[in-house]
Amino acid sequence: MYTVDTDAIRKAAAEQGDTTAYAIALRIGMAQSSVSRMFRGEMRPSLDTLMKYATAYDKPVEEFVKTGARAAA
Repeated sequence: MYTVDTDAIRKAAAEQGDTTAYAIALRIGMAQSSVSRMFRGEMRPSLDTLMKYATAYDKPVEEFVKTGARAAA
């Protein structure tokens, strides 16, 4: 099981100047509502979607995923 590290996604996005859910959605090619729901914790994106974030922000996908003890924190 995994959880999404939304703080890491926000930080990576901000480094590229994407400070809104709208800007992030444009960059990764998703609906703004999906990005917003993820940040509110209402949904967990698939690993394929996390790969879109990783590719868009040039980060390893592992940076956006919490597993094991890190997920419980």
